[in-house]
Amino acid sequence: MAFPINPNPGDTYTDAYGTVWVYAGSVNGWYRQTVYPVNDTTYIGSDGAPGGAGGNTQVVFNDNGSLAGDSGLTYNKTTDALSSGAFVPTGSTVPTNGVYRPSANNVAISTNGTGKIFIDSNGNLGIGTLSNISPGGYGYAKWFGFTGATSGDSSIAVDLRGSRTVPGGFADINFWHQSTSNRAYIQARRGSSDSAIDLDFITSGGAGMRLDSSGRLGLGTSSPGASFHLSNGGGEVEFRLGNSVTTDHSRIYTSSNDLFISNQRSANLILRTGATERARIDSSGRLLVGTTSTSTASTITVQGNSSSPTGVGIIRACIGTASPGTNDELGAFTIGDTAHTGVAAIIGNRDGGTWSASSKPTRLVFSTTADGASIPTERMRIDNKGASSLFGSSTTASVLSSRSVHGGGTTYTTFEGFRNATSTTDGTATFAVYTNGTYATLSDQNQKKNIETTRDGYLEDLKRLRVVKYNWNEQSDGEPKELGLIAQEVESVFPALISELSGDEGPVKGIKAGVFTYMLIKALQEATQRIETLEAEVAALKTQ
Repeated sequence: MAFPINPNPGDTYTDAYGTVWVYAGSVNGWYRQTVYPVNDTTYIGSDGAPGGAGGNTQVVFNDNGSLAGDSGLTYNKTTDALSSGAFVPTGSTVPTNGVYRPSANNVAISTNGTGKIFIDSNGNLGIGTLSNISPGGYGYAKWFGFTGATSGDSSIAVDLRGSRTVPGGFADINFWHQSTSNRAYIQARRGSSDSAIDLDFITSGGAGMRLDSSGRLGLGTSSPGASFHLSNGGGEVEFRLGNSVTTDHSRIYTSSNDLFISNQRSANLILRTGATERARIDSSGRLLVGTTSTSTASTITVQGNSSSPTGVGIIRACIGTASPGTNDELGAFTIGDTAHTGVAAIIGNRDGGTWSASSKPTRLVFSTTADGASIPTERMRIDNKGASSLFGSSTTASVLSSRSVHGGGTTYTTFEGFRNATSTTDGTATFAVYTNGTYATLSDQNQKKNIETTRDGYLEDLKRLRVVKYNWNEQSDGEPKELGLIAQEVESVFPALISELSGDEGPVKGIKAGVFTYMLIKALQEATQRIETLEAEVAALKTQ
């Protein structure tokens, strides 16, 4: 039968050799239904008659779709391949599964009735869409994009699958610049097991970053040991916040094995916990705790405490044990120069006794360094019972001085003593020294009981005391002598007036000299009575 020149889809044609051909339309053309092998060189010509073309040719289509010896597209039955020409899609309708032309100079491949892969006129490749594969004005020579759904829930994936039985890379994404020696890449690598997969980011200089299978990020190291591990191959490292200007960024870096935290700007370094500022180093180098600013000249300022931001500022210095030994230092505040040697100090010590949860005996020691010395000397001590001791070595000043802004008189005191006190703010005054140099002692009747008149005889007793002149043992023989009494001699007359005091070589005797005032008053009264008696006797004799 004659070859149909204008067939319709589904039309058949049987050639002279018994081969049945079926027309599938203008896109897919004719296909062979039954083949009777006559020889390997048979082909169908433009007139529908078989002829010899050779080369295992079965069907030859020319460029306009008609059968001809001038092949445009050749199907080889042996290799099952199309060759010797170009397949040019012309339709814009999306086929169920196939190649089509969605618009001029663009090619697409569809599956299940939807375009899946697109190549535009510039050679850009898009998966999922044609409209979004344009470089978008960024100057890309070629562009490769993936697009899922533009609304609702959507996800897309790219799978690179490799295999590795030992540690090393098995999948790379390479970024080449010009020659093959200029490459940066992202590599997935097998670690110690099939489930330990790391991800490396490597630049052309060899510098890299690794995200290991445990979620640790290493920058400059292939073995991150922490959630974020910054390394420089054993050299110094730096973490910078801000721009590249030397004075306009913050830095965390190492140098000579030291760690530096630096704010290059003239600003503060602030520490926070729980979104609350706890401390800062201000732009003047002052450490501020509990406050954000100060106008005072200081190095450390503490305001408030952890229990009360508006309360008293507290600094604690504590020993590192719960059982300090007797005389152990518990805390110290020392003062010195740039040599950092303490030349003045306030030190807290354990002061004997029993140390427990309910008993912590302590003392405070104040020390200074004298002119010509380099080691501080203890000058004052307050023991665990509040007893104070002073030590002075000055040859020109008093060990203890009390000064007042008030003038002379008995309105204001320069020194007072108290008894029966339970704190530093209570008690009963026992004596006072006034600004005019006089003093008063406690003698209130309401403070006394069992009051009675003293005995007579003090005049005779006082006559027995020897008033002497003397030098102290520490004085030179040429120094002026002092006037006084000898305690051992007084003891034989008034034993109750002798007190025992501490001495360098043991106890020494002292005299309660203040009592002599009242003895002298009593003796004077006795003498006055005698004088008055004698005067009366003399007057009586004169009248005889």
